[in-house]
Amino acid sequence: MSSKYHNYLIEFMKGKQRKLLEFDVREIVYFDEEKDGRFINKWSDKLAEIVYNKLKYYIFCEEAYGLHSESCPFCIKQKITKHVEDFLYTEVLCEDCEYAINHGICDEKNSTYNIVTIELLDSEYIFSNEFYKKLIYKIENTDETN
Repeated sequence: MSSKYHNYLIEFMKGKQRKLLEFDVREIVYFDEEKDGRFINKWSDKLAEIVYNKLKYYIFCEEAYGLHSESCPFCIKQKITKHVEDFLYTEVLCEDCEYAINHGICDEKNSTYNIVTIELLDSEYIFSNEFYKKLIYKIENTDETN
């Protein structure tokens, strides 16, 4: 059974996918709940909690925005499990990344990330820090009412 943190992470990624659907972005699947969500659901409860809390830290304390690694649960998970202090070590972080299985490694030309950032030249505005804060607030408050 998934913890609330697994659900929060999945809802966060689904929120990013919904945001993309507001724009004409060639039917891009940024997050597939079935394919990508199963990876998140396989994480231990403790890991999901740590990833979610780190995601919130980056958003609320470091003002994360855009489609950068600080706003990606999969990148954060890689950083934690590989004990890497900096997101710049992509050769270490991206190796065996679960998100890359379905979407390609972000730095690759045909990856979902590259296609989205090319199609959405203003992805840093679209996925603003304010958008992320509102999304987290909505996720957590929707959970409390259920």
